[in-house]
Amino acid sequence: MQEYYIITAGSGYAKYPLNAFDNALLAAGIGNYNLIKLSSILPPHCQQSNKINLPKGSPLYTAYASFVSTQPGQTISAAIGIAVPDNKDIPGVIMEASGEYEKSTVEEIVRSMNIDAMFSRGIDNYDVVVQSISMKSDDSACCVLAAVSIW
Repeated sequence: MQEYYIITAGSGYAKYPLNAFDNALLAAGIGNYNLIKLSSILPPHCQQSNKINLPKGSPLYTAYASFVSTQPGQTISAAIGIAVPDNKDIPGVIMEASGEYEKSTVEEIVRSMNIDAMFSRGIDNYDVVVQSISMKSDDSACCVLAAVSIW
């Protein structure tokens, strides 16, 4: 059976932190699925898709980074990166980071973590794809989220 993945990001505002997280999931296109948290491996031969082809409410394996702020004026960011080997017979890695960072900083962190993970595995030929989001918090609860979902 062929496996697919989508890399996405979203942000959300709400009165409550959990609702801000839910709104970020909705903005990222994964809010109507039951997320099952993944660690850090992209399966061999997994192909990128632009659309999740599962019924709403289905379980969806997802690696993600999120950060919620309730303090006005904070810059918050989340990023996720996938290192995809040129040799499709071996797995890739997924790394994520989030926090009080500028967007470029969190992207650099994730890219570096992917490079380190591939080095640890002895893999030299690969591409790193990074998806990120950043926002300045306001008077409500604010959330940023970057994710890779696999099905």
